[in-house]
Amino acid sequence: MSSSNAWQIHGCYKVGSVKYANFPIESAAWGCLDDNVSLDHRDPSHPIRNIQKVMFEMRKNYPVLNDGYYLQQLSNQTYQIFLPGSNHTPTETGMWSIYRAAFFGIQDFDGIGQGNQGMWFVYQNDKRDTNYQFDCSDPQKALISPFDEGTTVKNLFPPFDEYMLEKGPVKLRYALLCDIFVSKLTPS
Repeated sequence: MSSSNAWQIHGCYKVGSVKYANFPIESAAWGCLDDNVSLDHRDPSHPIRNIQKVMFEMRKNYPVLNDGYYLQQLSNQTYQIFLPGSNHTPTETGMWSIYRAAFFGIQDFDGIGQGNQGMWFVYQNDKRDTNYQFDCSDPQKALISPFDEGTTVKNLFPPFDEYMLEKGPVKLRYALLCDIFVSKLTPS
């Protein structure tokens, strides 16, 4: 893939930065005048391209990631920060544990990729490395998983780490909930 010159031909950014707090306008105002900058655009060898390719592959292999309607926050360790220009509106920062799955009784991905396999998201948006501490005996301080203890979970991003889940303070019974929900939808 060749570099993209279209953004350079379009011209440098001239709108201004009144709307954005601490917006670094200098580089954008002069970047289109530097021919070397256009070589960086759409670089197929850039590491972020491989991450995007892996994510697109995941969406194909796990249809729940693309179309699963069921979403539940399981736990979080977060705090509020106030960003410049936010008009004192807090931004929640920290780590979340989320479960995404097919909405049973309404969605069925059987026969497509990994089918109805539910997905566990553990993600954070801190701007620094953080060592999170969890207390597996306290429901408010535990990292809650949608899967039972003894289950091995695998990170879908390289290097594909695997973790054996320990006993926690909360037991989620998705199979039981699904049976109840489907029985309510099924006419007698």
